[in-house]
Amino acid sequence: MLGENDGKCFICGCGGRLDTHHIFGGPNRRLSDEDGLTVTLCRECHELVHDVDGSLRALLHEAGQREYEKTHTREEFMARYGKNYIYVE
Repeated sequence: MLGENDGKCFICGCGGRLDTHHIFGGPNRRLSDEDGLTVTLCRECHELVHDVDGSLRALLHEAGQREYEKTHTREEFMARYGKNYIYVE
C-alpha cells in the first residue's frame, strides 16, 4: 500500500471508516494490487477521487507512478500501465 498512513485517509488524514482505493482502476486494478499501488481513503475523499473533474485522481495517478518508479524505469511503468502520468519534472 502506498503511503502507509496508520489508519488515516491518504488525502485528508482523518480516521474512521476507510476504503481501499486502487490508484489505477479498470483493467489495471489487478496490477495496482500486485504492485501495492493502493491507498486508504475516507468516504468523502473516495467520492471526490471518482468525481467528474478528475484532478484528485490525476494527483493519485502521479503519486502511484512515482512510487512505482522508485524500483522500476519509466519505460517499464508505461509498458505495464499503458500511459505516463508524470508530465512535469
